[in-house]
Amino acid sequence: MPAIISEKFRIFNANQFLESLKEGTPSGSGGDQLADRTRMYFFIGNPRPWKAYMEIYGQNTGTFTVGGTVTSTGGFSATISEVYPYALYFSSATGTPTAGATLTGSGVTAKIGVYRSADENTPPSVLDNQKEKFANYKDIIALKRITDTDAKSVIRRYNYNTSLYPNFDMWRPDYSSLNTSLTGESSLATTRHIIMNSNYEVFMCIYNGAGVDGSNNIVKGLAMNYVPKVGLDGTANQGKYTPPAGQSITASGGIFAEVDSSGNVLSGTNGYMWKHLYTISTSDVLKFVSTDFIPVVYDSLVQGAAALDGTIEVAVVKDRGSGLPATFYAPVVGDGGTQAVVKVTTSGGLITGVKVMNGAGSTVVNSGYTWGEVYLKHGYMYTGYTAGTNTLTGVITTGYSSATGKIEVIIPPQGGYGANILNDTNAKRVMVNVRLEGLDGVGDFPVDNEFRRIGVIQDPLAPGGTYLTSSTASGLYNVKVTGLSAGQSYTPDEIISQSVSGGTAYGTVVSYQAIDTTSGYVYYYQSPELHKDATYQIRSFVTGSALTGATSGSAGTVNAAWGIVAPEVKVNTGEMVYVENRKFISRAADQIEDIKLVVEF
Repeated sequence: MPAIISEKFRIFNANQFLESLKEGTPSGSGGDQLADRTRMYFFIGNPRPWKAYMEIYGQNTGTFTVGGTVTSTGGFSATISEVYPYALYFSSATGTPTAGATLTGSGVTAKIGVYRSADENTPPSVLDNQKEKFANYKDIIALKRITDTDAKSVIRRYNYNTSLYPNFDMWRPDYSSLNTSLTGESSLATTRHIIMNSNYEVFMCIYNGAGVDGSNNIVKGLAMNYVPKVGLDGTANQGKYTPPAGQSITASGGIFAEVDSSGNVLSGTNGYMWKHLYTISTSDVLKFVSTDFIPVVYDSLVQGAAALDGTIEVAVVKDRGSGLPATFYAPVVGDGGTQAVVKVTTSGGLITGVKVMNGAGSTVVNSGYTWGEVYLKHGYMYTGYTAGTNTLTGVITTGYSSATGKIEVIIPPQGGYGANILNDTNAKRVMVNVRLEGLDGVGDFPVDNEFRRIGVIQDPLAPGGTYLTSSTASGLYNVKVTGLSAGQSYTPDEIISQSVSGGTAYGTVVSYQAIDTTSGYVYYYQSPELHKDATYQIRSFVTGSALTGATSGSAGTVNAAWGIVAPEVKVNTGEMVYVENRKFISRAADQIEDIKLVVEF
């Protein structure tokens, strides 16, 4: 059966995400541990360089070696950079191997399992499954709490730039594959109908010069000439915009039109009309404006008094017709609570223009329309109109029985232009802004390594099993080492090892923080891919024994009093609702990373 997932559902989901950050009551009994709370955390992970990865099995008695070359059918060839039980990493690779095929090296063969192509410029694709989730947990470096002040609905950014964006779509209620926009779009979800000017004022295009040309061909819109701005700033461009009757150019939520006081399109313009939706504050500019996106901001006036439910502002000529009287007025017949009126100008019996009469002064006198029609026939055409009362006089009853023509009135969004800012702008995306400043969280975010993965986790747990609620948290193990030779230190990304009961413990260093010349803290992680010993076990480090760095050669003793400090987040808890593999980001103590993460629902 024909069905559709509405764009409104996407908008709803995006808004639900934002609302989840405000759920429950953090104060009082239960506080931040209440089940109806939602605790979202941004995380960074994977300090290791991206390399092509291959799972192997069925290996013969030979040995793969670092620097060796392997080949397989289909033209696959690669140079080995790391060797682990059941896995290889490659420094370079060409071709795509086939799962189950034979991998051949110098005196050694194995069967090919999962292969994932990657390098530092091309991170691997993210897989949406539990195995990937568990793997991603293993190399989480740190997490930071996301609050409701860190996230906002965002929409595509379009500036006033006639080279890039020579025209804009007008808001219409009926775009579809059967009725596309000026820019060729079939849905308001993808139309270009929102603009931001240099003052960070955001407007919605409600008319773009659409109508018919001199040959009566349908025109879906024209080029824009001037950028709308709030208030008269003395510039020539601004002066092209004046308020229609009943609107204020200086008021938030006003209509801005390229018309004169009589409603005539100004010379040198194409008659664009804009609805002012909101102005972005300086703080929101810093947090939520990016190259491609701008935030959606609530304006109490726009969503309140300035939003006029069912008020018709725009009428479009669909057919110039013939045999019509000189300039006349016609009512909009429909379900409006108070009647709308249009002024129709003609020349030689043909329609040359149409204008909605919106009252006088601060009074707007039509409302409540969900449908409306203009009838160009006897009994529906008048010679007189009184502003302020919207009354019509001088009904035309004879002489134009053969007149033709078609005028379409544009029914506004439900509640009026700007009433539902999320729907009107199609806000199906959410931006999360996270700032990482130096060590952030008393050392939770190390500055001597990179990260290559970011994401969002919902409701992770603390080690004790309660919900994690701290503002930041470390995802790494750490130990204190003493007795280093003067000047020794552990190197980020090197493998560390320690002889323990039953085998060898391995880990990868993420950060080393020196206390003095002979001691410091080693922050590390352990994962199944990298840190199995000869018996295929991942073993924990112990106190009182040497911890050896494979690259640095450092060999300090793990301090017993400090112990083995576990991550501040319980591994494999919570839901990873967003994961992104990306090019590496280097960190520094005097550096701020301003991360803008956009999620489309």
